[in-house]
Amino acid sequence: MSSSSSSNNKNPSIVEIRPVTDKESLWEFLRIAAHEDDVEVVKSNPDLVKYVQDFDNSNDTASSTSKSAGDVGVVAFLNEDDDDSKSSNDEPVGSAWGAILDDDPTKRGYGHVRDDIPELAIGVSSQHQGKEIGTALLQQIFVDMQKKLIPGISLSCRDDNAAALQLYQRLGFERVKGTEVSNRIGGCSFTMLRLFDED
Repeated sequence: MSSSSSSNNKNPSIVEIRPVTDKESLWEFLRIAAHEDDVEVVKSNPDLVKYVQDFDNSNDTASSTSKSAGDVGVVAFLNEDDDDSKSSNDEPVGSAWGAILDDDPTKRGYGHVRDDIPELAIGVSSQHQGKEIGTALLQQIFVDMQKKLIPGISLSCRDDNAAALQLYQRLGFERVKGTEVSNRIGGCSFTMLRLFDED
């Protein structure tokens, strides 16, 4: 579940990356990731709502065997004035989070690979896309997941989302063969996987 953009014309140092502390703030970024116009549409879709409802990053113990041990999330905030934006330093401009949604096959998300690998959702506010915020979010979530001994992270990407696909490939995600499916809007989506044992 993803909506991000990459560009080399801005420096990711314009943002501060912090852990997710307010799960409610994720709804807006899930709306962006799902390419929806209304948060209420997302909250009423059982295939989407689990990306926020099932997320719980309160367990930060690497050795834990609970489902939430695989949940990690980060939020981007501006740490300096951005002339192109009306965002304040206390307003999040992007978020990335991974969750092990469920070991019940009927309740898994779009990007499921295996039960010990969280599924990623990422969204960056439209006015801040192209500023390497997605890169900064993903790089931090990789670090945080490896500290918890999480083996990797997966996601679902639309085949027409060229900017996101370029970002994911640049950061080491690989397309999982045989995962192409029709998505909610009638296009094609596929799963991508980033394993950490290769780092």
